[in-house]
Amino acid sequence: MDSTEPLVLPATPEVSGSVGSQPAVAKTPTPEVSGGVGPQPATAVTATPEGVSMPAETPAETPAETPPTGTTPTVATSAGTPATGSAQPMAASRPRSQPVVREVQASSSRRKGKRAPRYHRAPMNDALWSTLIGEHVLMVLNTGYRVCGTIRGVTKDVVNYEDSDVGARSAARYMVTAVHEASWECDRDSSIPKVEWARPGTATGLTIAGAGLVFGVLQDVGVFRRTSSYAVLAFPTLLFGAPVVGIAGRSTARDLRVRGVPWARTTGWVAFGGGTVATVLWGLGHLAGVEALQKPGLSSLGGGLGFVGAGLLGFDALRSRKEMLKVRRFDAQPASAARLRLSLSPLAIGGSVHGVGIGLGGRL
Repeated sequence: MDSTEPLVLPATPEVSGSVGSQPAVAKTPTPEVSGGVGPQPATAVTATPEGVSMPAETPAETPAETPPTGTTPTVATSAGTPATGSAQPMAASRPRSQPVVREVQASSSRRKGKRAPRYHRAPMNDALWSTLIGEHVLMVLNTGYRVCGTIRGVTKDVVNYEDSDVGARSAARYMVTAVHEASWECDRDSSIPKVEWARPGTATGLTIAGAGLVFGVLQDVGVFRRTSSYAVLAFPTLLFGAPVVGIAGRSTARDLRVRGVPWARTTGWVAFGGGTVATVLWGLGHLAGVEALQKPGLSSLGGGLGFVGAGLLGFDALRSRKEMLKVRRFDAQPASAARLRLSLSPLAIGGSVHGVGIGLGGRL
């Protein structure tokens, strides 16, 4: 068997130079670093050409840093943006954000108590709608439909209201062309019919007043041998003729925008009053026995004035109905109704006017 001889390293020769002999560099052990890192390798001693022994730098391995407990490790992505270790959902799988519906808030400075009639035309901004939330109003749609309801909420596109007969309903905001506050059509405390009856009321009142005129003429001619017979027939016709016409006209003129014919209305009531006075005087003369008042013609005068009053009130009622239909059509017109506009503009070149330009715009 071959014997193994120990390996003997030759001694490092001492390098001498012009600067003289240098003492050998003693090996200093590297202290251990706490924290789980093992001892560093010893530094090797090499010789330099200048004859000075310098420690050779050996790259040391840097230990990986352990992240604290509970922290998600960060991984660098290809785009250079750090990404956490937790799984992120793909952009395509994220749910789409729903559009936020902003609702108009009710105004804190709304009018209290009994409100005066007000009429609003489209377009109406959010500030106006905020004063109408919680109010019982009349809404007019562009279809001509008129509905009474309490407004519960208003958004950018929808008006939510509560109908007393149907319940909760909604209408597109662009369809609401007009809103009436304190409208007589939506007065829940009034027993007056919410319909207009100007034409049938005028016809009925004029018929009754005409009958009173005929009875008055027949009384003066002597057809009625008993005065009580005329009194039974004439008094009701006088009392109900003109008033029926006046009330019928009022059913259309309750809209404050309807003016009617004020002079005809006033003159009609004055004539009705004159006919009432003439009929009362006739009654005192013939029924109470006052001979000074037993004048011929009083019955015809009373019936005639009553008929004239009913006629004037009927004229006012029919004109009021015509105006009412006009404003209702106007309420139902969309705000963007087609209109033609004519414009004139001067044509100026170099500071001097050379003509006038005429423009016609709109939709036909």
